[in-house]
Amino acid sequence: MLSKFNKDEVEIVSESADFNGTKDYLQQELNEIESGKANFISQQEFEDRLNEIA
Repeated sequence: MLSKFNKDEVEIVSESADFNGTKDYLQQELNEIESGKANFISQQEFEDRLNEIA
């Protein structure tokens, strides 16, 4: 399967504590989205909130 990609398109990533922590966090986020428990905001609302902070 990897032969379909050239060497510039593939990066081998070793499993480190940081990698595994990020993977676990993203899996939890995905589970929340799939279960319907995630809250979403519009791009405009995001920008408005960001402008309030800055």
